Amino acid sequence: MTAQKANPILAAKGLIIHTEQGYWIPTDYGRNLGVEARSNERGATWPVYPPELGILVLGMLL
Repeated sequence: MTAQKANPILAAKGLIIHTEQGYWIPTDYGRNLGVEARSNERGATWPVYPPELGILVLGMLL
């Protein structure tokens, strides 16, 4: 399931991005959730959640 299907409102706002590594949330929004960030290959900083936690994270954000 992609983030767009799981949560279209947050996906449309760019708050959740689904990748092969899991569900990613932009750093500024992630900081509000108390999530540590790490860099991806483009040099942008994102907090990353494993795919198993993606559903839990989406549930907390609803």
